[in-house]
Formats: sequence, structure tokens, C-alpha cells
Amino acid sequence: MFDERELVGQFRLSRSNLELPDGWRERKLASWFLGYHPDLPVMQILVDENPVGWLLGQPIAQNGALVTSDLRVDPAIDADGFRHLVDGFAGRFVAVWLGQGGQRVLLDASGSMGVVYCEEQRIVASTLFLVPYEDPDDDRFAFVRAPSSFGIDPSLYFGLTMRYSVDWLAPNHYLDLESWRPVRYWPSGEFETTNDINGVLDTVLARITGSIRAVVESRPVQMSLTGGNDTRVLLACSKEFLDEIEFVTVALPDRTGRTDVSLARHIAKTLGLRHRVIEGGASPMEIDRLIYRTGGVAALDGRCQEAVAMMAAMDSERPYLPASVAEVARMPSFVTFGPDPEPVTVHKMLEWRETPEWPELVERGARWLSDLPIDSAVGVFDMRAIEMRFGGWNGYLPYAYPEGYAYTMYPFGDRVIFGAMMSLPLEYRLANGFTPDAIARMWPELSRFPINESTGWYGAYRRLRRFARKALKG
Repeated sequence: MFDERELVGQFRLSRSNLELPDGWRERKLASWFLGYHPDLPVMQILVDENPVGWLLGQPIAQNGALVTSDLRVDPAIDADGFRHLVDGFAGRFVAVWLGQGGQRVLLDASGSMGVVYCEEQRIVASTLFLVPYEDPDDDRFAFVRAPSSFGIDPSLYFGLTMRYSVDWLAPNHYLDLESWRPVRYWPSGEFETTNDINGVLDTVLARITGSIRAVVESRPVQMSLTGGNDTRVLLACSKEFLDEIEFVTVALPDRTGRTDVSLARHIAKTLGLRHRVIEGGASPMEIDRLIYRTGGVAALDGRCQEAVAMMAAMDSERPYLPASVAEVARMPSFVTFGPDPEPVTVHKMLEWRETPEWPELVERGARWLSDLPIDSAVGVFDMRAIEMRFGGWNGYLPYAYPEGYAYTMYPFGDRVIFGAMMSLPLEYRLANGFTPDAIARMWPELSRFPINESTGWYGAYRRLRRFARKALKG
């Protein structure tokens, strides 16, 4: 039904000189072949003008500038030194290091440019559909309900994909291209809780604002605007760039979507923001294309399926800055942590995702937990959110909607931000202190607008409905 021409902005790194999709470009370094779609920026990593690897995507360097040309590094740097260097980068990128000290593939902090790999064929790629089939029985049919309908989210967990021979690479790991094993390098241990809330706010808000500035200085952007916490913080950090931003709300056909539209329109009208609401539905063909482009990751998520046509209707000339990956600053409603929380188990993690406990998932999960240098329940939950939820979901969604933007970048996807947020006291996070404090710091006027609460007639209707339900129960 589809072919590689649909894989806009994607890539494949291989030991073999495989046939490339029509129109793709190729680079060769040592015994490695990099094929990539022309919409994907590829910069060389240079030591004394000699290439030692590639940077793919839109990295933001430690000086706050978007990297758009070859990256020159110190001649004394090795694989570990290069990892330390890009640890301080923000943005959306994949780095391939083929210099001294080992050959590695590294991700940005949130894994926002998804990577899969096949040890048997020595291939790294953006989707499993760029990995040739050598075994007709390679598919995990036990996880498939029908040809285009997956029984569970096919990102699964713990690196599993819909193919036995292909795994996905989680954030905070690099792929060793000699052993073909993922190696965890962050964090090094438990995060110490701090009472310096202002210091954390200073760090996080400066990094978010810096990432927005880096993109806006290159071209006008589009940014998501909903009724939630994350887009409100992103809006607050965007105050000085409003002339260069168009705000977009995707009108998903559920209660949350209706709330998003109602509140986003109210905010935009009150503040005079450039804003548009995009409506529409997704056809079976468009959903199948989403599955193909992402390799099935997030395919079961109904909201992602509903959004596919609407996302494609955004402005293809503008980068898109969605407000994802900020939930580390607070606790979502489906989890409860008391003063002495019970350990997070594989069973609990799969229960949160309503995922069956297949033996392969349980075994992989036990390995993932034992590899974590963190024992605290909250710390494990945070790492699960960053690596399994964001890395194994948000990292692949940008491949799904390439018609809707020049590229996607998550301003919250930053290792410095993650470390700072994970040091916040649990009580502060449970009370969702970050959002109001961030707004008070960056744009106090935004505090007049409710979070996730509709305005206008729809908001009034919902409030009256809640009142009626309470009265009937009483």
C-alpha cells in the first residue's frame, strides 16, 4: 500500500550499501553507509577537518544556537567526551560517533527522534520498515489484532517492536555499534531533593526559553495551545517571541479536545494571539499511513489516529513546538504517591498502560528495572515516563505528520531540565506547584486563565452538569 517515499525526514545507517528509496541521499564514512531523506538535516562531526560522524536533525548547542553546519570538536575528544558534549545539547537530534574510543549512536534527552536497530543485519533506522525482512516469521503476530489494528500500543515497552529482530533505543542510552547493545549512561544515581524551588525555576525556564529562541531566530514557528499545564508554561516562555508564533489547536472530538478548543480560543482572543483551530477526521488510509511511518509506535492511541489529518493541515513551512515531556514536573492523576510509596514494579508499569503481562515484556521490564541506578518509587516513575512513555512514543510521532511542519522540536526535552525537575520535592509536584510558579515568573497575566477548564457556554454546561450530579447523589 505504501513505500519508502512516505518516510519523509527519516534515515538508515548500515554496514551494507543497501538500495536507497528514490530521492534519498547517501554519505559514507569508514565502513558505514548513511542514507537519508533530503528533508532531514545532516551535519558532519569534524576533528581537524576529518569527519568522525554525523549529527542528524535540529540540535541546539550549549551556547543556545541551533546547529545548522558541521560541528567541529576538540582533537583530543573520544567517545565518552563526545557524549558529555552532547549531554548539554537540547533540540531534536541523533548523533553518530565513529571516532576514537568506540562507535556509538546517541539520542537527545527525550529520544525525540526515534531510533530502531537490528543487530543481525547491523542496521540503525528511524522505522522498522527500513529494515529488510530476512525472516518471514519475524513479526510478533501475537500482538496484532488485525492487519491495521494493534492489540496494544506497538511501541510496547522496554525496547520491543512489532518485529523480533528489531528493538527501539530508549533515551539515556547509547547504542554500542560494536557490541550492538544499548548502554545506559544517565542518570548516575538518585536525584537529591532540593528546597531551592526558585533555583529550579530559573534553570528550567531559561532552558525552555532558550530553545524557543533558537528556533524562532531561524524562522517563524507554530506552537500548540491547549487547556493544559504544558502549553501554558510554553506560552509563558514565549511572551517575547509572539510576533513570530502562530498558535494551533487540534480539535480532537472528545471532552478534552472540546475543553482545549474552548480555552485556547478564549486565551487567544483575550491576548490577541495569532491562533487557528484545525478540525477534521482521519480516514482508514491516513491511519494506515501513520502506522507505516512510525513503524506502529503509538498506533493504538486513538487521539494520535484522530489527529493525523488535522496535524497534516498545519503550516508545512514552520517548525512545530509541542508542549510535551513536561509531566516530570508533576504527578498525573492515574498514580498516587504517599509519604512512603511502594516500589514501582513491572506489574504496576504494565497496569498503568493497560498492557497484558506477556512473558517477554515482563522479562525485559525486570532487566530495565535492575539496570536503573535508582530505587525510589518516584525516581523510577520519572525514568519510566522519560524513557518508556516519551522516548517510546513522542519520539516516533514526529515521523507521522511531516506535511504539517518543517520539523518538530520539544522545548522541554532537555537533560538539564529533566535533572532539575526530578530534584523537586514530591509535595510540590503533587500540588502541581510548577505551572503557577512558572507563569507567575514569566507572564503573570496568564494566571487569570484556568487550566483544563472550559470557558464560555461549554464551560458553563460542564459546571452545571457537575453540580447536578452532586445534587442527585446527595
